[in-house]
Amino acid sequence: YPLLDRLLRYYQACGAPFPLHVLDSSSDGLSEGVRRGAGGMPQVTYRRYDSTMRPTAKLADGLRQVTTPYVVLWADDDLMVPRAFDTAVRILETRGDVSVAHGHSGLFQLVREQGRGAVHTAPYAQSAYLDDTAGLRVAHYFHDCTTIFYPVHRTGNLGDNLARCLAFGFGESASSPLRSDWWVERLLACLSLTQGRAWQFDGLYMMRDRHAGADSWEEGGNRLDIFD
Repeated sequence: YPLLDRLLRYYQACGAPFPLHVLDSSSDGLSEGVRRGAGGMPQVTYRRYDSTMRPTAKLADGLRQVTTPYVVLWADDDLMVPRAFDTAVRILETRGDVSVAHGHSGLFQLVREQGRGAVHTAPYAQSAYLDDTAGLRVAHYFHDCTTIFYPVHRTGNLGDNLARCLAFGFGESASSPLRSDWWVERLLACLSLTQGRAWQFDGLYMMRDRHAGADSWEEGGNRLDIFD
């Protein structure tokens, strides 16, 4: 919950400009500080899920509560730029051939050097896929394998795509590599690219925290490679 607490405080400092749905499947109980933080912002809706629920099913259920035409998946260890969402929405509003839009992103890591705090930064790969056909865009994606999981999505498209993942058994089990959450991210990217272009605009969109916490999108702490 420290990451969720930080996210809520950051979101409040940004003016909390959009409705935020917190989908919580932590195995721990909600801390009093986080409860107060969520309760202090009317834009925040808190939903509790069983800790055994897989992320894909949780996202699909949470998305059914969204009433806006556009939506962002926001991980609790990311600091996204809400103002950049407006830029992405303008692109989606004016370009019917674009399915997702995002800006530039980076990684940051909080470290201690010589007894003092420091911040290390690095790029985080999110690309544009502007090829003319769906086949070319998907081929381009598998050549790069950058992420297009966190851009601004068209809500209807993302809902349909998550439903397709669940219908085919993707994301149901951590024990089967082909049904892991890691493959869900790949499948969602491919489906998004068949529906339109992935647009990247010039501007800061997201900073991702590099930390030692567990990642539910990895299997046993080891990321699967393309041969798996």
